[in-house]
Amino acid sequence: MRGVGTGYVTSPMADVKHWFHVLRKQPDFKDRVFVDIGCGEGHVLGRWAKLLKTYNIKQELAGIEFDRRLLADGSAYLRRDQGGINARLFWSDAAHFEYASFGKPLIAWMFYPFNEDTLRDWSTACNGTDVWVVMNNPEHALALLNKGWYMQQSLVREWPHNSWFWLWNGGHDE
Repeated sequence: MRGVGTGYVTSPMADVKHWFHVLRKQPDFKDRVFVDIGCGEGHVLGRWAKLLKTYNIKQELAGIEFDRRLLADGSAYLRRDQGGINARLFWSDAAHFEYASFGKPLIAWMFYPFNEDTLRDWSTACNGTDVWVVMNNPEHALALLNKGWYMQQSLVREWPHNSWFWLWNGGHDE
């Protein structure tokens, strides 16, 4: 198995495109840093960057990955196959990353990232940073809602396996 937690599986690109179009309609979309939590081989970052280019939108991109080998693969993919996409990649534990260091509000992308305890630690690490999170795990969404996050929108295609959620922490500390 590659990766940590549930193992490495890339997000469906149709879902990336759907949420890009939902979020880009928000007034402060371009002012947020897009952060792929568990960026793996960089496919979500590559797709997001292509969508930004298509709509002539400038937005900072970043990826956080705990597995060094996946991060190296992602860096190579973005450089080689995606025309040198400018994304900052970090080898780090996402649950203990300093999200405030971006100095801007964030869009966090999560595709079955980790267990609920780690998710709660991640939420705490986001304290003081305005974060939208797009995720596809109903248990994770519930855990964040229980911590005071706000449901912005959901997309339920086939419960629970193909269900997506957009949540917001309100930009406050827990």
